[in-house]
Amino acid sequence: MSDFGNSKVRSCPVCGSKATKPFMDERIDSSKINGFSYASRKAPEFMCFRLERCIECNLIYAPEPPSHEFLENAYSEAQYDSSDEAYYAAKTYAQYIKQLCKGECREGIAVDIGAGSGPLLPFLEELGYQEVVGIEPSTSAIESAPAHIKSKMINSMFTEELLKGKQVSLACSFMTLEHVSDPKVLVKSIYETLVNNGKAVFVVHNESGILNRVLGSKSPIIDIEHLQLFNPKAMIYLLESVGYHNVKVKKIKNAYPVSYWIKLLPIGSGFKKKLYKFLKLTKLNNVVLSIPVGNIIVSAEKINEN
Repeated sequence: MSDFGNSKVRSCPVCGSKATKPFMDERIDSSKINGFSYASRKAPEFMCFRLERCIECNLIYAPEPPSHEFLENAYSEAQYDSSDEAYYAAKTYAQYIKQLCKGECREGIAVDIGAGSGPLLPFLEELGYQEVVGIEPSTSAIESAPAHIKSKMINSMFTEELLKGKQVSLACSFMTLEHVSDPKVLVKSIYETLVNNGKAVFVVHNESGILNRVLGSKSPIIDIEHLQLFNPKAMIYLLESVGYHNVKVKKIKNAYPVSYWIKLLPIGSGFKKKLYKFLKLTKLNNVVLSIPVGNIIVSAEKINEN
């Protein structure tokens, strides 16, 4: 573990319990780690740290994650080449946000945490939010953003202080909670930035989804970036434990071009090349398919009771 910083053994990052049962052994080949290992929407490497399942809250987590310093540097320096896929993901998430926030006031600020190149921000503007902000640690991702989006981005790991004094009515964090060493600190910090009746919306991989259970160690969610894997029980436990109300969980479908779905398949690179060639010849590579691949969207509200 020395390559990943001075790692400390941690209890469950959601409930604090030390009672666990084994889930998956460490699967790391250091020769495969490169500039895209900590990038979004990369080709699966099927590597992971040792994973345990918490008996109390059902979270799957790595008890010996990399150090905070290692993670901060890894995400800051990560390469970025997924603008097209990010657009499709943002479009999908925006449709669900519109449903979740239907008829609600759009006053205040909408924030996207782990924003990548910021593709969600224009969609949030279309929904009527007065101001939008994207927070992203990857310098490469922000550099790839269009100029009019780049001016709305903050190049940093998320901290509460970044939004000090701002009235945040919507905070989004999509496919980010798996990547941080202390998800409870992150969701609590997000909670503190929200105005009363403000809403937080999260998207996470659902490890208990049928497809992820069938694929097992060959599921794309088995990834060196993922320090924890969620399911509905663990997400509800996490959000309610820091004070959120009205926690709602919904299964979602993700829409991407066929070429991206092939990228995620647990098959050899030679066969993938043949499939890509076939798609190009038949002009099917840009056909968009909406598939339920085992992700959930979770919404919650901040309600001051005093």
